[in-house]
Amino acid sequence: MQLPQCQTLRTRFREIQNEIEMISELDSASDVLDALFPPGDPSFTRIRELFEGEIDEDTEISDVRKLILEKIYEPNYPDDVDYVRIMTLYGSKGLGSPIVYILLALSMACSLGFRTQMTPLQR
Repeated sequence: MQLPQCQTLRTRFREIQNEIEMISELDSASDVLDALFPPGDPSFTRIRELFEGEIDEDTEISDVRKLILEKIYEPNYPDDVDYVRIMTLYGSKGLGSPIVYILLALSMACSLGFRTQMTPLQR
């Protein structure tokens, strides 16, 4: 049985499979990086800057995944910034900031039944 609503999902799944197959056939780490984050695409300019000087002809293709995860999930942030960083709790692990907001934490705690255990001052 085929559901007509799933056609778009099936098409995108096939496209992703083809992209993965194409990337798996590449010969160098820089080719893999270029396939994932095309150099001419302005939406990837910032992410490509993370990899400048990190990949050369000696970089193994198997190291690309590790490098991507390291650069994206464990970035080195400057200490004095004039902007707000929005991060997941996982992404901010090990970092420190003078002011931290944890969005939805209190509302989630209240919705889970902890509200009755709080004093009015704590709420």
